[in-house]
Amino acid sequence: MIKKVGYQWQLRQLMAERGMFQTSDLVPLLAERGVTLSREQVYRMVTQPPQRRGADGGEICRACCGIDAPNSRCRQCKAPDDTYDDGRCPRCVLTDRVHDLLSPDDSTVLEPLKPLAAALIDTGNPYAVLNWMRRSRSAKRLTELVT
Repeated sequence: MIKKVGYQWQLRQLMAERGMFQTSDLVPLLAERGVTLSREQVYRMVTQPPQRRGADGGEICRACCGIDAPNSRCRQCKAPDDTYDDGRCPRCVLTDRVHDLLSPDDSTVLEPLKPLAAALIDTGNPYAVLNWMRRSRSAKRLTELVT
């Protein structure tokens, strides 16, 4: 069973509760937290639900919540990051899942597939590759070809 998760974007309402009635009021508050957005970008952020994350996968949301940095560490690599699965960061989870995908019988990655494994692991956005591996027919087909 697939569960759908929804949310209501209430940034405008939260701003009004704090006496902020112009979207430009957020510009200096975001800048204090290291987030630089144009007035137009802030307007879209206030008036429309976000379509995607910030460049680092959550910078804007963290800044709005007053969280300066990730408050946890990956149990595998010890890097500060938001945990993704079983206390591990998305990069460590991705590395293990790519290994599982491209390794017959849980051994090592086949030599001809090592460049593919490196490209998948070294992606700028591990969430995108994890999502592709979970949902894509081509990822499932790749698993069938490797085994």
